[in-house]
Amino acid sequence: MANWFVTSLERRTPSPGLESRRNPCAYVLPNLPETHFVIWGGQAAGITCAINPLLEGEAMADLLNAAGAEVLVTLAPFLHSDTWQKVHAILDRLPMLKHLVLVNLADGMPGQMKSAARMLARGEVSRLHGEGGLRAAVPAGIELHDFTRAIERESGTGLLGNRRFQRDDLSSFFSTGGTTGRPKIAMRRHGNEVANAWSTSRFLGESMGPGKTIFCGLPLFHVNAVMATGLLPFSQGAHVVLGTPQGYRGEGVIKRFWEIIERHRINFFSGVPTLYASLLDVPIDGCDISSLEYGLCGAAPMPVEVFRRFQERTGIRILECLRAYRGNMREQHQPSAWGAPRRIDRASNSGARDEGRDAGCARPISARLRN
Repeated sequence: MANWFVTSLERRTPSPGLESRRNPCAYVLPNLPETHFVIWGGQAAGITCAINPLLEGEAMADLLNAAGAEVLVTLAPFLHSDTWQKVHAILDRLPMLKHLVLVNLADGMPGQMKSAARMLARGEVSRLHGEGGLRAAVPAGIELHDFTRAIERESGTGLLGNRRFQRDDLSSFFSTGGTTGRPKIAMRRHGNEVANAWSTSRFLGESMGPGKTIFCGLPLFHVNAVMATGLLPFSQGAHVVLGTPQGYRGEGVIKRFWEIIERHRINFFSGVPTLYASLLDVPIDGCDISSLEYGLCGAAPMPVEVFRRFQERTGIRILECLRAYRGNMREQHQPSAWGAPRRIDRASNSGARDEGRDAGCARPISARLRN
């Protein structure tokens, strides 16, 4: 995917490539392998911007315009998914958007199911847009691309381009939760992300590395999932299991969670207090969960009773991380391990930036490992 960004965008866009500008590649996607390709391919070529697919169209448009997104990767029309309808409704409100890349869920189907799924996908396009199809449904100024065909044309043997990464280069934009108003954009840097993954791997030691399997159930528009169940395990050679496109919200994921742990020999997963509370209502029923070593809990303090019951029932260690700030999401045990403070920028949904917030140690989280 990184090579597509480098070759296709530089060939089609007269201005320099993504890496020399602050115009990111945005994605509105569920948890798919393709989502990771976009995240890390986009960062290799420039900047990525994560957008929550559950947002209403108006909020999506505001964030995309504030970020200045020139590339948007999202789902093509498919049965039982309204992501395309949301994105399509706002395309004429995105004046900076130049490229629309569509991921067809049918392409991920196995064997003979793929042909049937593609037929259903074509039927959905016809139902929504008639004989004109997708091209007629997209504004003329936006170039349309098929994700699968785009990456098939690129070399997979090495990264094209001569980019040299600097630690202060912008890497990714993540949106706040909007608890104090409309969502805002936190702008991260490569140095932040490398430090996040490296220091957490040092804390976890041999629990995160080759031969280990991590379960990703949190959404990949959230920095926790991207870092704790993305860059962290990838950087250490661990294996990641994506728990359905909807993550923990997927049908049967919570109900069969312990079966999933046993089947894939999961060693580590990340969640929020409500997830742990829900799992207390799911019988283990003899499932072998001895592979589990850590559970990461963030977003809010876990109630003591939930923690006590979960630990007694499973025996796993829980790393509880509070105040995970999107500008520098960290799960450290000792703040001093992070070294000198770093700077980040923040952008509001109106495009205004607050330059120079100290992120490295300015807002330490509370991390507690309870045994």
